Amino acid sequence: MVNVLFGFDIECMHFKDNNFAKFEEDTKASQTIISRINQLMDKAESERTFFILGKTLKDYLTYFKRDDFLKLFPVDNPLLEFAQHSYNHLTFKNINSLPDKKYCSEEEFIADVRSASILMEIIFGNKPVGLRVPYGYYEAISEDLAGKLKGLGLELG
Repeated sequence: MVNVLFGFDIECMHFKDNNFAKFEEDTKASQTIISRINQLMDKAESERTFFILGKTLKDYLTYFKRDDFLKLFPVDNPLLEFAQHSYNHLTFKNINSLPDKKYCSEEEFIADVRSASILMEIIFGNKPVGLRVPYGYYEAISEDLAGKLKGLGLELG
């Protein structure tokens, strides 16, 4: 038997220039893509995980009507798991491919992840147990940081 994990990052970095028209354009495109992913995955009866950036989740809650939001993120769908991608997409370690990227301390990163967990628990009714680290540098997670993330209720495998 073959097991396949489908994971999708849900993030928009649209407010860098505070351009609402760009936000609205990005959000409508995201809505189309997320809806299509849900339709295709449901039709194939495939499980998936949405790794949601906390800031994007908050923006979507503000922008979408509740019914439209729940169509995008159907909390009662047994094929859909909600996990987090931090709140602000902070970088906690230098990344060679992004030499000009500023990074935060591990303490700031933990606080950012905690904020996303709290928001997701309020919205979805349970704490997320998964985390997709921004930029995906899982090898850079120290034992100390891994322990702190586990302390937030995240499962690391």
